[in-house]
Amino acid sequence: MNNNNVMTEGCVWKKILRFFVPILFSALFQQLYNFMDAVIVGRYAGTLALSAVGGSSCRIIFTYINFFIALGAGATSIIAYDFGSKNYEELKKSINSGVYLSIFFGIIMAIIGVTTANKLLIFMDTPIELMEDSNIYVKIFMSGMLFNSIYNLGSGILRALGDSKRPLYLLIISSITNIVLDVIFVIGLKLGVKGAAIATIISQAISAIFILVMLSKLDNRYAFTFEKMIIDMSKIKKMLKVGIPSGCQSLMYSYANIVVQTSINFFSTKSIAAYTAYAKYDDIIYAVLSSFGIALMTYVAQNYGAKKYKRVVNGIVQTSIMSLIAMIFISVIFSLNAEFLISLISKDSEVIIIGAKLIRVVIPMFFTFILLELLSQSLRGLGNSFIPMIITAICVCGGRLFWIYCVLPSNNTITFLAMCYPFSWGAASISFLIYFLYYWKKMRKTIS
Repeated sequence: MNNNNVMTEGCVWKKILRFFVPILFSALFQQLYNFMDAVIVGRYAGTLALSAVGGSSCRIIFTYINFFIALGAGATSIIAYDFGSKNYEELKKSINSGVYLSIFFGIIMAIIGVTTANKLLIFMDTPIELMEDSNIYVKIFMSGMLFNSIYNLGSGILRALGDSKRPLYLLIISSITNIVLDVIFVIGLKLGVKGAAIATIISQAISAIFILVMLSKLDNRYAFTFEKMIIDMSKIKKMLKVGIPSGCQSLMYSYANIVVQTSINFFSTKSIAAYTAYAKYDDIIYAVLSSFGIALMTYVAQNYGAKKYKRVVNGIVQTSIMSLIAMIFISVIFSLNAEFLISLISKDSEVIIIGAKLIRVVIPMFFTFILLELLSQSLRGLGNSFIPMIITAICVCGGRLFWIYCVLPSNNTITFLAMCYPFSWGAASISFLIYFLYYWKKMRKTIS
């Protein structure tokens, strides 16, 4: 066992930061898939194609992807706990059961995604001029959801074991492949959104194959085995106990975002394109904070398994401080270069103006998201994901719906619409802080 992967000893902030950096670069390369789709499609296939790739279709795709990531948090939490407690027999059961669980859900979600794509696009009031391309993009992308599921769960397993570097190396290779294929299919063969989707699927298939090989090459005491199918139903139940509420929490986020996207679709095509361009930079901020959250969840689960409770609290506090510093720095950089950043994706002057305004108004408000992300992930690391689901339903979903239906009519602009995000983040962060303090105090009495 590599001592560098063990997070139950050593300087807290250094351990978390060392673990966080590869996760962040992995998240950024994951975003690069869609960013390069947007850049190449937007500049070489036009504004309508950009809107098709990044509007309703993007919301639908990320609904499924984020569901897998959240569902995988159940497996990650259990695996990190077993690793922290050094119970390798149980760890082997957890790893193997998690892989087969990802295969099952990947197949099911691919079928659901392909068969419901058109209906979901209609439900979201996708503009008629975008329907054909959006439908093609979603169906092709969703047909490869098995690969996405395997990669996300596999990389989560490696991170639960304290290895955040190899998922990064793999994503670098996959992202470069995606960019090359984008150039070939979209620019060279002029396949438009169809080419962008095919390029992404091929890249994800490469990731899935390599991640399975990596899992099979782990320590023999807990490696994934191709020859013998190991499925432990008690482990799967534990994973689902944490993963299903986390997945439902993610679906609630996505439902709220779909409602937001539906409202966006009532604006002009250029406004939709501007929001699509802005969202690529919004995703970068989210990637930074969610990477801190993933690192913290693994850290909390390992230390909880090792019964080092003081380190759990220290990790949460120090990660919150690092997250705030990172958020302030990136917000300043993005705000000062807003027009330039949007112009990288679209050459349309009106799109650039609207997108730049969105960056300057919304991104500096991301500090309200920090406690929501970190405390939610910490609770998952402690095996508690039900109450976070409830808080998300009330504050995030309820908050955004309240904003759209009760507040937005007073100032019906796309910039004011986007403010529903910091409004709901702030409400959820306060609620998570109150609940976490109560839960931690109660849990410490039980285990002391």
